[in-house]
Amino acid sequence: MREDEYMPNANELRALQDRALGRWEHLQSDWRRRARVNKVTSMLLVYLSVSLAVAATVLAAVPAVPKWLIAAISGGTALATTLLAATKAQEHWALARSIQNQLYAERFLYEQQAGHYALASASTDEARARLFSERITEIALAAHDSWATRIVTTPAPVAALPAAPPVT
Repeated sequence: MREDEYMPNANELRALQDRALGRWEHLQSDWRRRARVNKVTSMLLVYLSVSLAVAATVLAAVPAVPKWLIAAISGGTALATTLLAATKAQEHWALARSIQNQLYAERFLYEQQAGHYALASASTDEARARLFSERITEIALAAHDSWATRIVTTPAPVAALPAAPPVT
């Protein structure tokens, strides 16, 4: 260490570590929430589309059921399926879980002083805390870029198909 380098005291070091771990907690809870929301959305739309498709098929076999009801249920099936594709909930769920796993791995390496944290350049607690801050920031920025790219590239809605001829 050079003479002119500043060495933080124990309180400053603890504050630095607390800020880094606080940021990690914030990122982890944000991506956990995103994963949960997209998991619920994905599962809801999948089960809804399958259930409505089965219901439309079963009701079509019953002569007493009005045709408009079958058409409405079929429309609901198409809507649920389209929303599943348009929202990309399954992809976002997987992405959020992947980011959570990256954050968990980074914290584990930091706590174990392994990987990048075992290198000579991260030989002090201060250097490790700063490296941890840098690494979780890189993960967060890459994750945001990936998330934003997936949101922006959502395809335009498919044009409606022509109406079916009336049933006589």
